[in-house]
Amino acid sequence: MRDLLFVTGLSAIVYCGFMSLALSQAKHWTRMVETSRCPPHVARRLRIMGWLALAATFAMSVSHDGASFGVLLWSCLISVAAIAVALTLASRPGWFGMVVAILRRIEPAPRGDL
Repeated sequence: MRDLLFVTGLSAIVYCGFMSLALSQAKHWTRMVETSRCPPHVARRLRIMGWLALAATFAMSVSHDGASFGVLLWSCLISVAAIAVALTLASRPGWFGMVVAILRRIEPAPRGDL
């Protein structure tokens, strides 16, 4: 049961990582928003979050299951998650609408004039 919860959690994190990477692309962002392009600072944050999620799941799977099975588990998870995100974008793109609504509110940090 514990391993099932671990793999389910890893799957969710990998899926969110690929979702972040997909939404950082202009084509998918404009498909969600329809009127505007993804601001550069939001795209940068999305890419960073996506790659960090993938790296964190790699580290967690290797530390939990060892190098041999951890790498195998992670590679299977990223394959399934990438296909799941692609199918979600193709069939139900509105499911990412809530995520886009939250991300559109992210404003760049104010810069002080020096």
